[in-house]
Amino acid sequence: MNIIHGTSSDSPVHSLIPRVGGFRTLMSFVGSVGHLMNGTGLQKPLDVIFARNTFPHIIRGKAYARAVCVHFLIDAVLHTLFQSKLCGTKLTLPSQDVPSQLSGIADLYYDLMSGKVTVLIC
Repeated sequence: MNIIHGTSSDSPVHSLIPRVGGFRTLMSFVGSVGHLMNGTGLQKPLDVIFARNTFPHIIRGKAYARAVCVHFLIDAVLHTLFQSKLCGTKLTLPSQDVPSQLSGIADLYYDLMSGKVTVLIC
């Protein structure tokens, strides 16, 4: 922008319109969503899931792949909470059975992705 504004108005450079590439646009969008999410208390749980100092990069949109994973993860959690509230069920996860339940969740996920199981909404 400085080069374009530094040229005279009759220069062919003055008619150029600089634009950001597609990936930079995506990073900017993810960064703007992260800016809205900053201060919501997500840093602590995300520090457990990802590396400790990754959260600032996720919020700014610099760690794009992790940021996309975080947004999908947050969407899944909010969707699960919403459905449990809608169906009137209580979500519980006993601490002693966490590994077996996580493997059960992984099996269910793979069954859903392969099409062996379908989702029934209450």
